[in-house]
Order: sequence, then C-alpha cells, then structure tokens
Amino acid sequence: MIEIRPRREITSIQDIAEYIPHPIEQQIARHFLNKFSNARITYEPAEFSADIEGKTRSTIPDFQIDYLNTGRSVYVEITAAKRTEGDPKARQKKVMRQAAPDIKYIVLYRDCLERIQNKYPKEVNIFCSGRIIERIDSRTYEEYK
Repeated sequence: MIEIRPRREITSIQDIAEYIPHPIEQQIARHFLNKFSNARITYEPAEFSADIEGKTRSTIPDFQIDYLNTGRSVYVEITAAKRTEGDPKARQKKVMRQAAPDIKYIVLYRDCLERIQNKYPKEVNIFCSGRIIERIDSRTYEEYK
C-alpha cells in the first residue's frame, strides 16, 4: 500500500530549512538542488506499507527525485549508520520491495555520504571532525546563497 503525503517540494534553501529537520538530510537536499537542476525533489513524499511476517510494516523514504526530462523517478533513503553488522536499512528495503516492486529505491549509507562529501567538498559538508554539522535555519540562509 502507498499513501501519498502532503507534497513538500524542495525548490530553495528556505524550503530545506522549513521542511527538513535533520542536518545530514539538509545537506543532501542542498546537494540535490545544485546537482539536479532538471528534477523535482520532494521530501518524505509517501509512506509505503507491506505485510511482513504477519505484521504491517511501513517506511517513508527521505526523498523522491523526479527527472523531468525522462519521466523517471527514484526514491532515496539517507542513513549515517555504518554497515558493520548487517544492513541497517534491511527492513525498509524489504517493505519497499513488497509494497512497490517497480519503484527504483536507493539507500545512501554513511560511506556513500562520505564519498559525496569528498567529491564535492565546497558544496557538501556532512561530517565536520566526526560531528554532524549544525542545522540550516533561516538565520544562516545568507551563508548558503
């Protein structure tokens, strides 16, 4: 089952500050805005539910990216968790496979986020001395123009 949530389209830094509470998600949303100019980016677009082992399980991907020139969509989950003892997003991936098998769904794990930060150091500053950066808010908007 898929439940569409109220659309929270991300088109500016103000939208990021208003809709996205988590610092890593804010930084990735900012990166998506800069990287995908011909795409619509939505924060927590839908809730997906599936019956797994007799229980209803749900997940809400962090982002939906609609590529306007191709009509393709991808749902993206962000996690700062390390994959040391299994997959920290295994349950969410299972829900997505059962609830929406035709939808493209990717998970960006901590190592992926670190690679993005290394590739775009001026644009993405997810980890600063091992600590997560401070939250973007309206007071710091000018800094991110």
